[in-house]
Amino acid sequence: MRVVKLGGSLLDWPDISTALPQWHAAQPAMPSVLVVGGGRLADVFREMYRLHSLSEASAHWLCVRAMQLNSHLAHALWPATVHLDSLAAAARLPPERPGLLDPWQFLQAEATASGVSALPECWDVTSDSIAARAGECLGACELVLLKSALPSEPFTRAYATQTGYVDAFFATAAARLPAVRCVNLRGANWPECLLAAN
Repeated sequence: MRVVKLGGSLLDWPDISTALPQWHAAQPAMPSVLVVGGGRLADVFREMYRLHSLSEASAHWLCVRAMQLNSHLAHALWPATVHLDSLAAAARLPPERPGLLDPWQFLQAEATASGVSALPECWDVTSDSIAARAGECLGACELVLLKSALPSEPFTRAYATQTGYVDAFFATAAARLPAVRCVNLRGANWPECLLAAN
């Protein structure tokens, strides 16, 4: 199982509907779960947070709703994908049909089961850490971060966190993942690098 975080910035790219399936077809065959970022929709809620003095927790969950909506956009752009209302549904995925995880259902189910959210409900957590948490829960062999650029060196999870390539909680959220791979989906031949644990 692999988990793929699709950066919200890629949803503004006209070539995404061809580049994403092409990239997936070029990967080693295994079931894949996609977590789609909030992109511009999340930015709207950041502005609403500033204007209306919302709590960070309220803004966090509104941004999760933006991710949920963007997962439906991703399905419209790539109809071969299937919607996943739970992590359990990922067990039935064939390698050729990636699943789009509903982040709201996933995080709400976790919070209901344990009585507390597994991730902080604040701006330190975005789709990067949510994808990392899904990867940990699924026992994924890797997390792939599909973005519009690669991080700067040194290629470590801590440095990527410090420089803002990923969110502020990511190094903690991804600590138990065996591999984190970054891919510049906009680049020719999809340049990539691995983010070391240390």
